[in-house]
Amino acid sequence: MYYILEGKNVVPTDLYTWGEWFNKSNRHVDFTELDGLEVSTVFLGLDHNYFGGAPAIFETMIFDADGNDKYCTRCTTWLQAEEMHKKAIEWIKKGCIDDSD
Repeated sequence: MYYILEGKNVVPTDLYTWGEWFNKSNRHVDFTELDGLEVSTVFLGLDHNYFGGAPAIFETMIFDADGNDKYCTRCTTWLQAEEMHKKAIEWIKKGCIDDSD
């Protein structure tokens, strides 16, 4: 349930180690401002996948100028987080419209 980063590698750990690491580490993967929106991708360090499967420990969110969240997605690895950030930027460029229709 608890994870830290060693470089860009995710390492499972205990609560005490996680707390020490979390308080002094830079957890940002990427940050972009585009069209009045902010795209933020961070390492959460806690598994947010409450239904089993791969841990959801990175998160990308898009916020409007008032700080309201417009978009949220999670993944497991640093590489996936980088791709997730790029996809969020593309979503903004497409007018915040899903292409899954």
